[in-house]
Amino acid sequence: MHFLRFSFLVTLLALAGLSVSAQTSRAKLEQEKKRNLNRIAQTKKVLAQTQNQKKSSLRELKTLSKQIENQEQQIDLLERDLKLIETELRSVARETYALDQRLKALRTEYGQMLYTASKRSTKLNQLLFLFSSSSFQEVMARYQYLQQYTENRKDQLAQIWRVTQELSARRLELAEKQKAQKTILGSKKQQNSELLSMKTEKDSLVIRLSKQETELRKEIDASNQAVKNLDRLISSIVAKEIAKKEELAKESTPPPPSTRKETVRTSTNKTVERKSTKAVLGKFAEARRRLPWPVATGFISDHFGVKNHPVLKGVQIDNNGVDIQTVPGAQVMSVFAGKVLDISEIPGLGQVVAVQHGEFYTVYANLDRVQSKVGQTIEAGGVLGTAGQRDGVTEINFQIWRQFERLNPEAWLSRK
Repeated sequence: MHFLRFSFLVTLLALAGLSVSAQTSRAKLEQEKKRNLNRIAQTKKVLAQTQNQKKSSLRELKTLSKQIENQEQQIDLLERDLKLIETELRSVARETYALDQRLKALRTEYGQMLYTASKRSTKLNQLLFLFSSSSFQEVMARYQYLQQYTENRKDQLAQIWRVTQELSARRLELAEKQKAQKTILGSKKQQNSELLSMKTEKDSLVIRLSKQETELRKEIDASNQAVKNLDRLISSIVAKEIAKKEELAKESTPPPPSTRKETVRTSTNKTVERKSTKAVLGKFAEARRRLPWPVATGFISDHFGVKNHPVLKGVQIDNNGVDIQTVPGAQVMSVFAGKVLDISEIPGLGQVVAVQHGEFYTVYANLDRVQSKVGQTIEAGGVLGTAGQRDGVTEINFQIWRQFERLNPEAWLSRK
């Protein structure tokens, strides 16, 4: 009897371990599904925005491509969900079987107890059993045995009730998971149908856009010129800041070893204090993969670096940052505390705000309205302005520079 109980306990503990692991995987998967559904909802809003325009545009194509990407991700998550639920079904089935076997064993044991007890069912039998003892110590031992035997029967009955309840719960869980499995299969079928429809729509859009080759090439030339203008602007800003620091370094007096701040002599011989550039640099560098997004809602519609043009064959396009599509009227916020170093207007890129963070710079282009001023100290999350529109789509271009080096913002922004 004790061996059976021990064996059953070991089995349940093993199954419980599998159940906890499955629950952890389930929680992570559900979180990822929720995030992806939010991304799909955001892209749908922007896609509806672009499709309201009478003229097809590359931004509509980018939005549709992003929606297809999200849809494929959702289907992949549903497939992972199905595999996980199959694992859970097997685990619950094993638990159900173990509980069923345990219940049968308990009932058999209880039947044997009842049979044994029936032989001593009368008080006379119990008294004969006690007084046939050869000593007082044996009388007490036999009395304790009868008491313990009665308690064991009660315990056995309680175990039967508990296992019965647990078995009912497992059977209910099994039925619910089977129902969930059917729901997921239905959802996957629907998502596949929507994906096919999107891909057909994308192919049709590419055909329409390919007929506008002359106009697209003009757009590429204008975009390249705007990017060059922005590059020259940022390079000029960085060069001026480096020159200022070099001039300050020449004029400054080296601080004592115990001093935590640098002292700098100005042209008027007044002493001013400034924080160590190295300290500011370290703080921004530590924010890698943890920076908040410059807009509360949005998605990356064009990635960093050189890539093939989505329509024109043999043509490549470059992006020194990332394009982020968002909703109309979205506020653009500084991703890190710093100083507003420059505000300029560049044809094709709207209002551009550059914020300095030590030797790092963040650039926010295609702003419609600017709500910050040059020289202003701004905190992380401080509003710089409002996102502008291009081809009827609300979009900003976001860049990160370390002096003259352009960095991939996706390696710095936190995951949405």
